[in-house]
Amino acid sequence: MSNTPLLAEEKLKVYSPEHAQREMARLDQSYEQLAVLRDAVPNLLGRSLDEADIQEPVGFGAAWELKEPYLAADAREGDRAVKTVESTLIVNSYNAGQEHVGVFASVLKTDTGEEQIDVFTLRTQDFLIDGVREYIPDSANPGSITVRDGWWDALVACLGRNCGSVCLGAALSCPKINWAAFLLCLAGRCGLCVIRCGACAACDCTWWCRPVAGCCNH
Repeated sequence: MSNTPLLAEEKLKVYSPEHAQREMARLDQSYEQLAVLRDAVPNLLGRSLDEADIQEPVGFGAAWELKEPYLAADAREGDRAVKTVESTLIVNSYNAGQEHVGVFASVLKTDTGEEQIDVFTLRTQDFLIDGVREYIPDSANPGSITVRDGWWDALVACLGRNCGSVCLGAALSCPKINWAAFLLCLAGRCGLCVIRCGACAACDCTWWCRPVAGCCNH
């Protein structure tokens, strides 16, 4: 069992609309925080959902396989060695006028049953790198949301650090129709690099996702 994990294979995954809907439905049943984020959408848009354009969920991600099972020195007692890691990003997009809101679920899971979920909302008017505000459920005030510097900032930092100017250029030139279209364009132009950065932003340096996603501590 190696302490220096090597990657054997990585595959891009783009979900069909049906698959994305099933995965979001599964997460809705298991993570009540998603309902809190959805309830906040009208306030973020500044109008009711009846007046908004709503897109069906879209999803994409990657699957990574290590050459041999990996167990880090900082693993918890009882943790099992990991051989494969999967990353998924699912988004529901809402837009009204100049306001664009996306409700996101970022999922990392392994062949040993580990699963790490991060749910959040991104809001923007222009999709500029510094023009995005991120929200999460407020643990101190149930049913409310609060601003966070988290996934988006980690993603942007990783793109600039690891993916080169092509990806940052794509972030400026991809169509600004809604969050789903924007991120699918970004993934199409940057490929696995942007997906790995999204996984890195969600991994938060956890031992079992570090080998494939890297370390982007929020």
